[in-house]
Amino acid sequence: MVAREDAPENLTGALKAALKIILPVHMQPQTIYALDAVPRLPSAKLDIKALEAVDRAHQADEAARAPETPSTDEDVRGVEATVAAIWKRLLGRAHIDRDVDFFDLGGDSLMTLNMMFALEEELGVDLPVTTIFQAPTIATLAAAIESQSVPDAVPLVLMKAGEGAPLFIVHGVGGNVMELFALGRRIAYPGPVYAIQAKGLDGRVEPNRSIAAMAADYLAAVRAAHPAGPCHLAGYSAGGLVAFEMAQRLANEGQPAASLTLIDTQTNARQWPLAVWLEMLARRVHHHRTRLGALTWRERILYAARLTAGAKRRLFWRLGLDRSAQPLETSVPVPRELQAIYEAVLTAIAAYRPVRYGHPVWLIVSKDGDPMMADPVRIWPRHVAALTIRTVPGNHFSMIQGENAAVLANVLSEALKTHAGA
Repeated sequence: MVAREDAPENLTGALKAALKIILPVHMQPQTIYALDAVPRLPSAKLDIKALEAVDRAHQADEAARAPETPSTDEDVRGVEATVAAIWKRLLGRAHIDRDVDFFDLGGDSLMTLNMMFALEEELGVDLPVTTIFQAPTIATLAAAIESQSVPDAVPLVLMKAGEGAPLFIVHGVGGNVMELFALGRRIAYPGPVYAIQAKGLDGRVEPNRSIAAMAADYLAAVRAAHPAGPCHLAGYSAGGLVAFEMAQRLANEGQPAASLTLIDTQTNARQWPLAVWLEMLARRVHHHRTRLGALTWRERILYAARLTAGAKRRLFWRLGLDRSAQPLETSVPVPRELQAIYEAVLTAIAAYRPVRYGHPVWLIVSKDGDPMMADPVRIWPRHVAALTIRTVPGNHFSMIQGENAAVLANVLSEALKTHAGA
């Protein structure tokens, strides 16, 4: 492989940086090889077996040259070996350098959860899932576990380092920022990208139950990390309301945000115009009718029973008649801390009434929407001075996942660059 004279000195590093922007995490290579020629078959097609042999030889060479655990402390070595074994199993690798970033290896949010479960089972440690952002390598994670200095569930989680005005993305209704992982690391913006997670994820403190309290706490964390100059704000789903309130407060203080982006955010139904409420009701009826049409009679009865039970549970919860009712409906057990945050955020949404914001706002909506939600495009024009609307693939949930997240990241990057150049 012959490098051009004007090629960067660290060509491998430059290629990796570029691929992080244009490729999803699971397709990003850990290693880039310089070959004299790309091996090909007589038919001129790529010789895949030859390429795989190059990779196997390289990994075998690294494994032979690098000690499994370079630490000299026996206890730390044992923890580090366990962490390394778990990573190898999850990532399907024979050898992993102790100083390589978990996400650069192809780790994702699901692998992170599996890793935390494995660490709890094998080492008896209960870690916040966002620990991996503060300790993203085998060496740093093992050191944090061994020293018992596991990071607390602080509001700010650095998703992507950078220079310039930072972007802060507020969590959705669940309070956790792991769902924002695929989005945050794909944003092609030179500034750092932080996700803001809810108070109470560690189970040590009560979660905030109002948008005002969330905004106050999060702005304090933002100012501590970025004491001077403007910042960009964004929020996914319910987090858009918190970002909106944060932007209002900054504007009232004479320090408006550089930009504000709402990602598939709607207000509480009590603030909708009647036409919007009726439109959403019609969408729900159509959704349930379509679902019922594809079911057998027995399945229809069970479906109707679930709808009735769910509506009753949510009504009792909203009226405060049964605080033991669980509004978060999932097919798997939900940790008590996440359930408490979900309830708190729902309470906050119900009470929040946005005041008109006198600055431009970007609104990014999902193409397929959500039949249980109103169309955000019909809600926000009367609340903001100017609205730029963009549509991305997926529904309310899938828009931040997989390849859809890459499209969303590009649109969000466009919004940031537009306001950065203003």
